[in-house]
Amino acid sequence: MSLKLGSTTTIVISSPHVAKEVLQKHDQIFSNRTIPDTLRALDHHILSVVWMPPSALWRTLRRACATKVFSSQQLDSTQVCRQRKVQELMDYVKERCR
Repeated sequence: MSLKLGSTTTIVISSPHVAKEVLQKHDQIFSNRTIPDTLRALDHHILSVVWMPPSALWRTLRRACATKVFSSQQLDSTQVCRQRKVQELMDYVKERCR
């Protein structure tokens, strides 16, 4: 499936099988994304794993995220905090809808 978001065509990957295919076999093709001007204005694209082009620094940051931030052990240890934040967000949205 694809979406047209402004002038940018965005591909939606909605199955684990296709995600694996894209990320493992076609990562170089999909890794060069257009960086929105809003991110450039505040230099958020410089050290963001999401927006950086593939490079040695990008690989180092990606590896650090995989082992330090998104590891099973780290995700388990922050589960309560994440659940609390989701609840706070839901409460905030509910309050604003009144």
